[in-house]
Amino acid sequence: MLALACSIVAPAASGGGGDPDPARVASALLRAVKAKQSLRAFMSPRVLLVYHEDGRCLGSIDGTISVAAPALDGTVSIRCRHVPMGGNCGAWEGKPLKPRAKTVKLDLRHEARQALDCIAAMNREAIPSMHVKPVLDRKQLIYTISCHDQVTLRFHLRREERAILVHKVVYSVEDPG
Repeated sequence: MLALACSIVAPAASGGGGDPDPARVASALLRAVKAKQSLRAFMSPRVLLVYHEDGRCLGSIDGTISVAAPALDGTVSIRCRHVPMGGNCGAWEGKPLKPRAKTVKLDLRHEARQALDCIAAMNREAIPSMHVKPVLDRKQLIYTISCHDQVTLRFHLRREERAILVHKVVYSVEDPG
């Protein structure tokens, strides 16, 4: 399952002068991702981008970076710490492996579209009662898109002045094996 949580700034998401509705903001963000549009309008001026990858052979790769909102419309390089697993994985089996630095490149818009494509493919094959869709946690203001519990995007929303903006994005990949 892929989960996506985010904070969104969407002027059109306001219900006519009052505070914006988180569901409308999440819906507008989803439309922007599907249409391959800029996500800048949904972001706080600075956004915390968290990367996590956990694989049974490769180990874990974790990194965090604070970026200006416009950077999220392109590819972001994230300096990460890679802690290899070693263990039962082919050429690495039995070898001592040490943590090391690794740079990961992440195109958030591309990954979000891939997650939505995965969800669409799952839904084509599933019975209607099993359909998967992005989820908004109204209490915590987190918008999550998840597919097969493998790729997850979480957009953490926050009220800023008279808007709801994404202030943190968590991207994680889990190897379910």
